[in-house]
Amino acid sequence: MLKKLLVVFLIAISLSATAQKTISGTFTPADAYNFGILYMIDVNNVFYKVDSQIKDGVFSVKTKEDMEPGMYRLVYDLPQNEHFFDFIYSGKEDIEFTFSSEMGVSFLASEENRLWYTYKRTVDSYLELADASYTEGATKKEQKEFFHEQSETLKKLENEAKGTVAETFIRAYKPYIPSKFETAETYTSHRRKNYWKTVDFGSELLQKSGLPLEMSLKYIFNFVEDSDQPEASRKHNVDMLAKTIVNQSPLFQKALLTDLWQFMVNNEQIEIANYLSEEHLIGIAEAQQDAALSQKLRIFKNTSIGALAPNFFWEEDIDGKTVNTNLHALDDAENYLIIFWSSLCSHCLAEVPKIHAALKNSAPGKFHVIAVGLEDEPYDWQNRILDMPNFSHVLGLGKWDNKIGDDYDVSATPTYYLLDTDKHISAKPETLEELMQLIAEDK
Repeated sequence: MLKKLLVVFLIAISLSATAQKTISGTFTPADAYNFGILYMIDVNNVFYKVDSQIKDGVFSVKTKEDMEPGMYRLVYDLPQNEHFFDFIYSGKEDIEFTFSSEMGVSFLASEENRLWYTYKRTVDSYLELADASYTEGATKKEQKEFFHEQSETLKKLENEAKGTVAETFIRAYKPYIPSKFETAETYTSHRRKNYWKTVDFGSELLQKSGLPLEMSLKYIFNFVEDSDQPEASRKHNVDMLAKTIVNQSPLFQKALLTDLWQFMVNNEQIEIANYLSEEHLIGIAEAQQDAALSQKLRIFKNTSIGALAPNFFWEEDIDGKTVNTNLHALDDAENYLIIFWSSLCSHCLAEVPKIHAALKNSAPGKFHVIAVGLEDEPYDWQNRILDMPNFSHVLGLGKWDNKIGDDYDVSATPTYYLLDTDKHISAKPETLEELMQLIAEDK
C-alpha cells in the first residue's frame, strides 16, 4: 500500500511540474490593442507558440506542454519587430502583467520576471546616475558611497535570483562597479574592459534570448572613444565583439551578427552595417555555405549610398546603328538616373512618362536616364518605349530573375537609383515625389 501511495505521489509531482500555466495581462488603453502572439526565442529565429485576442484590454493564454523554460516574446501589434516585449517563462509559475506604450511592461505575478526586470532597471538607472556623478562633479566620498550603495542593492537581487532562470540573465547584465574612487576616464576604460566578463555566451539559455543583441548594440554605440571619429570607434567595437564570440558556435555567431546588421540597416547606420558584413559576417556566412545570406549582404553593400553602381551592358540603337555600351562607359552627364520599370506595371505607366516629360527641357548634360524594362516578353515594352525617345532603354528579360535587377536588389517596380557623374549612388528615392524633388534641385 505504501509503495502504491509513493507512486501516486510521484505522478502527482510530475503532473504538477508540467501543468499548464496562465500568461495574462492588461493593456492600456484597452481599445488600442487587438491581439497577442506568443513566440519562443531560439538562436536564429522565433517560433510561434500560441495566440489570443485582446478583448477590452485583457489578454490571456494557457501555455503548452512543449514550452521549455527560457526567454519568450509577446508581440502585441504590427510591425512585429517593433511592438513586442520579452519575458522569462520558467514553467513553474503563472505570469500576470500590465502594459502601456508609455510605461512599458510591469509584472504583477511572476517572481522570475520581477527579479529580472527589477535588476535590469536598477542597472540602467545606476549607469545613468554614475555618468551624472562625474558630469556634476561629485566628491570622492560621495562617489564611493554611491558605488557602495549600488553594489549592495545589486548583490541583494543577485542572491535572490540564485537557482532561478533569471539568474543567467542577471549574471550576464551585471555591470562594472568600482570598489574605490576612479576618474571618469579610468571608470569608462574599466567598464569597457569588464563589459563581457560576466557574459557566458556559451549558455544556451542566453543564446536563446534577445539579450546578446541588446548588450552588443550598447557596447558598439555607447563606447565611442573618439567623438571626432565615432565611426572608427564603432568599427573597432564591432571587431572586439566578433573577437569575443569567435569561439562560440558558428550558428550563434551568424545569428547575432546578422541581427546586428539588420538593426543597423533598419536604423540607417549604413557604413557600420557594411563594415560588419564585409569584415566578419560574409566570411561566416560563406563558411557555413549560406549563399543566400552572403549574396544579400554583398548586394546591399553594392547598392548603398556612396557605392559605385553595379555595371551592366546593353545594345542601343543610335542613328540607325547598333552600339554596345555599358553603364560605367557613359561619360555624357552630371547625373545618371536608372529606372527599373515594366510595361505591365500600372504604377510605372503612370510615373515613368511624367519623368520623361519633366526631363525633356532640362539643360543638356544634366541627366542621362537608363530605363531598364523588367519583362517576361518584349512586345509591349517595344511599343511603350517609342513614347520615351530621350531615354536609353534596356530590355531585362526574365523580369524578377533578371541579373541587372538582381544586382540592384529590385523587388518592385518602379525602382529608382540616382547616380553622380562618376556612377556612385547618390540617392535611392522611394517615391515619384521624392525623385521629382531631387530632379528639380539639380535642374
